[in-house]
Amino acid sequence: MSEPEQPPVLQQPVESGGQPSSRQSADKPTPQPTPTYGAYAPQSQQPQAGQYVAPHPLDPYFPSGQPRGLKPAAKTITMKIWQFVLSLAGAAIAGIIVFILIVGLAASGIEAAKNDATAPATSDPSQSSKTKETPKPKSLTGITAEYSGSTADGTEINNSTEGIDVTATYDDGSTRDGISGFTVKNPGKLQAGQTQEFTVEFKGFEATFSVTADESDDQFKASAQDIPFDDLARNPDANKGKRVHFHGKIVQVIEGDIDTQYRVSVEQGDYGIWDSNKVIFVSYMRTGNDNRLLEDDIVDLWGTTDGTITYESTMGGNITIPSVSARIMQLAQ
Repeated sequence: MSEPEQPPVLQQPVESGGQPSSRQSADKPTPQPTPTYGAYAPQSQQPQAGQYVAPHPLDPYFPSGQPRGLKPAAKTITMKIWQFVLSLAGAAIAGIIVFILIVGLAASGIEAAKNDATAPATSDPSQSSKTKETPKPKSLTGITAEYSGSTADGTEINNSTEGIDVTATYDDGSTRDGISGFTVKNPGKLQAGQTQEFTVEFKGFEATFSVTADESDDQFKASAQDIPFDDLARNPDANKGKRVHFHGKIVQVIEGDIDTQYRVSVEQGDYGIWDSNKVIFVSYMRTGNDNRLLEDDIVDLWGTTDGTITYESTMGGNITIPSVSARIMQLAQ
């Protein structure tokens, strides 16, 4: 290949003194500033006709036009505030979803491990294939009946009466209380002082129970005895449980939350004075219709003897007197 043809060098006339003439200075091309090493030098303008500009030896250009030793400028990305906030929110949501998935997978693994650990081991594979036998149904063999309800005069005994307890007995020896669906074959009302028998039926089996109705007040009064104080005090055990009637004067009242206790003188001495040595201890539960009884009231009482009771007197000594549980206690007529 032949050498490139060099442009002719114009010889400039030099005036005396070795300095170019003014004309020559005017015709001489303006020198280009030397670029800093490593910096990007802009492309020079095209030389004028008849001028030649030699390339700088330290700043050659690649054929692609990229200067030697200079990296391409990095591209700057500008993000707005709302875009930044939105990206943060998206990242947080994605993180939460990933965390939930991890926790769910971990929980599933733990549950599976628990199920494996608690699963009963089958030593005999043949046992797992066996089906559970259906238990044979029990057969009813009989019933019994009891009554624990009200025994007041006039109480109705029928299918819905509270206190009727029916018990079923089965062929395997087991029993079951509280059977419902039974029928009282002979319903009726309780009569004061009488014992009545009732029959219940359940699935073809029958049972009976008896109820003794409470006596009326008149019936109880009629059955009470007038036992002298000395006989009651001398033989308390022999007279215990007997129905008695007393007429007397209240000498002390002790009111309680449930019942009220009284000390009652039951015999009069000379001149109609009540004897303080012939006193009985009376316990009585008042009803809502009863008036309060006070000291010095003259009363009639009907009740059941309880033997004797011992208490401490105000002088510090022990006193033992007959005791009576009164069913009826009222002011004397």
